[in-house]
Amino acid sequence: MSLLDPEWSVIIKQRVKEARELIKVKETVQALQAFALGEDIDGTKVRLNKEQIRAAEILLKKILPDLKAVEVTGANGGAVKVETIVIRAVDAADDRTTQESI
Repeated sequence: MSLLDPEWSVIIKQRVKEARELIKVKETVQALQAFALGEDIDGTKVRLNKEQIRAAEILLKKILPDLKAVEVTGANGGAVKVETIVIRAVDAADDRTTQESI
């Protein structure tokens, strides 16, 4: 099987997915948060050395994207056009109108 075969691409994608699932993102974040805030996990004080913190950081960067400021503009750098759809429903029994914006 060549690396250019479509089957190989599917295999690689599956392996990457499995590897990502093995990384316990939630537990890593909880441990880092507990360490930073001086909290306990299951009654045990969280203690991390520099290497553990760096390893957690590297793993998280592989899974979670960095949050960055993004400027959103409309056509030609102008304002963004926002449209609102309003749905009105009339209750014939009591003539009340309800309105919901989407």
